[in-house]
Amino acid sequence: MRYLVAAVVVVMIFVLPAGSWYYLSSGYNYRVELQEEVKVKEPLQDLFYGLSEDEFAKIKSACNGRFTVLHVAGHPSNSEQELLDRLEDKYGGREGFQIKVLDELADVPNAVKSNLKKYPKARILLLDDEVNLRNAYTYSTEDIKKLIEHSAAILPIPKKQKVYLKRDLEKADGSDG
Repeated sequence: MRYLVAAVVVVMIFVLPAGSWYYLSSGYNYRVELQEEVKVKEPLQDLFYGLSEDEFAKIKSACNGRFTVLHVAGHPSNSEQELLDRLEDKYGGREGFQIKVLDELADVPNAVKSNLKKYPKARILLLDDEVNLRNAYTYSTEDIKKLIEHSAAILPIPKKQKVYLKRDLEKADGSDG
């Protein structure tokens, strides 16, 4: 019995804290790597150089103040639209998130779209609320998984509603509680 108690004490003093430290450390390292991947690459205006001020103003007014997933390669195909719809279902309810198609926002010539040479085969851009490029993606399964992770990392955490007790509500009404 003494050995069992000693083993339990050793587990509680050494093993459980070490396991907790490892778990929290790996989560912290994952979050740091994710933040590094989604740091600001460049302003969208630098990426779309050669675009007229009016056309860029249309894009900026549609995207400014909201985190935007921007489809930049023409109109999305059926499978691409289905994927964008699933993304909309996942994050669409969150404040400050939207999905836009570039061709619907402004008349951007193909010559300007070809400025994406730094991001070959990019079909989706992730923009922050200040219209800065965070990352570029294709429609491959791996890239879509990254897009979902990156979107979750840069979106603000939704505010939780405050829970009120019944007695607090009665006091707020002016009645005696």
